[in-house]
Amino acid sequence: MKALHVLGLLGVVAVIGIGGLAVSGKLPVSVQFLPPAKPAVQESSSLPARQVPKLSSDEQGLGTPEAFIAAIYVHYEHHPVEGAPSFDPAFDQAPSYFDPDMLALMAEDKRLTPDGSVGALDWDPFCGCQDVVSFKTTVKTTSLSANHAKVVATIVNMDFPEPRPSGNENFDLVRIAGKWRIHDMGDPHVPSLRQIFINSNKSQAAYAASSHAP
Repeated sequence: MKALHVLGLLGVVAVIGIGGLAVSGKLPVSVQFLPPAKPAVQESSSLPARQVPKLSSDEQGLGTPEAFIAAIYVHYEHHPVEGAPSFDPAFDQAPSYFDPDMLALMAEDKRLTPDGSVGALDWDPFCGCQDVVSFKTTVKTTSLSANHAKVVATIVNMDFPEPRPSGNENFDLVRIAGKWRIHDMGDPHVPSLRQIFINSNKSQAAYAASSHAP
């Protein structure tokens, strides 16, 4: 009997609720449907930054001078894949390839260059170009001693229907703590990248001094 009594009360409540809906067009507060709760958003860490591939022993300068330069030019054999780690040996990744003297000149160039301006180096010295190209290289050591070497990279541009020779890049290498590093480099148009930085830094320093003179 108690069960029938309870069911009877529920029926009355239901009738009252439906009657309220017919009159007001709204569900009574006691039986309004609440929107489903949003699932909790789980905090997730952002995707890890793309890492530049670990340098091989040759690219670290641990092998021969010829292997060191050849390992750099492997990155130029194909156009970079979209989204792939960038390869920037003359700028962000310069510490992996140049000796302390060149790095000091590069740092001074950066310090002297006004914000928003381009420094002494506005091209890729490894190919003598500004646009991304793909090319093949032949690397040869022309001089070698315990801690010094000269290497020539002969470049062939592969972006033309017929491969087109692009000239030579000459490298003056030094061995520091067992690793080969670039002390200077150049081509027929820019014989010495080192001298470019020296001249530019001197001019920039003179200009800065004159602009602050009373």
